[in-house]
Amino acid sequence: MNPDDYNAHAFWMVGPVDPLITEMVRIAQEKLGLKVDGKFGPVTRKALEAYIKPASVVALFDKDWYRGAKYIHIHPTWTSGGMTGTRPDAIVWHYTATNPGTAVAMANRRKDQYRRRLPEHTDADEGKLFDRPASWHITIDTDGTVIQMAPFTAICWHAGGHGALPIDGLGYANSVAIGIELVGHGDVFPPEQVEAAKQLARALVQHYNIDRKYAMVEHSAISPHRRSDPGVVWMTMYAKGVLDYAYAR
Repeated sequence: MNPDDYNAHAFWMVGPVDPLITEMVRIAQEKLGLKVDGKFGPVTRKALEAYIKPASVVALFDKDWYRGAKYIHIHPTWTSGGMTGTRPDAIVWHYTATNPGTAVAMANRRKDQYRRRLPEHTDADEGKLFDRPASWHITIDTDGTVIQMAPFTAICWHAGGHGALPIDGLGYANSVAIGIELVGHGDVFPPEQVEAAKQLARALVQHYNIDRKYAMVEHSAISPHRRSDPGVVWMTMYAKGVLDYAYAR
């Protein structure tokens, strides 16, 4: 596998990797005294993380932006290519309306090709013949487990639907925003889940330079007649603390 293709996989990118990234890897390898092959493999990653302070390297690369995260790749048909810009500009927060411990199961259900609803299908067929068009980038379970399902630059279907409003100044959320789902029904958020949310938000806003006013977009603000998530409890008790931690110097 040539270095560009290898790095596209290593960085979990949508589409081919920019050759400039591969050249940067070669420069880093030379500086670190490693074999210079341009491939960002585990030896190069470990050496670079030892060279740079850990707090600065957390969000450098999509696939290792958060230590301890699990990766369950959803089928590409659950996404719609790359975002409008070169990076996400916002984060939309949701809750799953599912019970604790369901993050892995929701990701696994999306590992197969998306079954599109056809004109002859009825609502009674849902769950049998076609899938509900809902996908997102990352899920935080109640025990703090983090599941990333898609690259952060991929368009996922987490904030669309009929009547969905755009994010003021940015555009429609699916095309510009990361979708984070908090497992639960919006009434209880255990400390482990909140702590994971703080760490993830910090990594994301620092890596993608997301403006604070776009870092805690409520799903309910985009779909006010259909959705209430992430809910009053999250927004009144936890949202500010998550943002304060994310933007702390």
